[in-house]
Amino acid sequence: MAKDAKRGRLSSIDLLPEEARPHVIAAMEALKERRRQQDDIREELNSHLLAMGQKPISRSAFHRKALWLATYGEQLTQAREVAAILAEKLNEAPQGDVGLLLNETIKTIVYDVIMEQSLNDSSASMEMLKEAALTLFRLEQARKISVVTRKRIVDDFSDKATKAIDVAAGRAGLAPEVVSQIRREVLGVIDRK
Repeated sequence: MAKDAKRGRLSSIDLLPEEARPHVIAAMEALKERRRQQDDIREELNSHLLAMGQKPISRSAFHRKALWLATYGEQLTQAREVAAILAEKLNEAPQGDVGLLLNETIKTIVYDVIMEQSLNDSSASMEMLKEAALTLFRLEQARKISVVTRKRIVDDFSDKATKAIDVAAGRAGLAPEVVSQIRREVLGVIDRK
């Protein structure tokens, strides 16, 4: 079963054998639903455990697990809310801003993970710091590649647009100053000639 992240050791519920897992999951689901009293849920779990020849779970151990579940559920709800907000922002963001928004979001998550470690009185391991640094490095590299690629696309478009304007202007017999004005005003292409 899952390891208790705060204390770094397994709880009596975590130490139950695998055959008790369905009953523990049912108890956690009942806690999550919040329709029954915690003691009633614990007693039901304990009756299953006793039938299996296991020791019953104490009130304090079950309460700690319930608190852990409530905290975890709250964090999951917050993460879903943040994801919904980010998804909305991603839909609103111009295409070039999506990468930047994702980049900044991941940087914030990495920072939050490291801060969470320090707030829980457990310092971030060198492995965690190495992975965080590597992640940030890769994000920055990806951002640079994105910027370079976007610049190439814009430059390629500008070149093609300039050539197309020159060909069309030549066929139509437009004056050079009219061509320059079209480049600046209509296409937003800088006159490079």
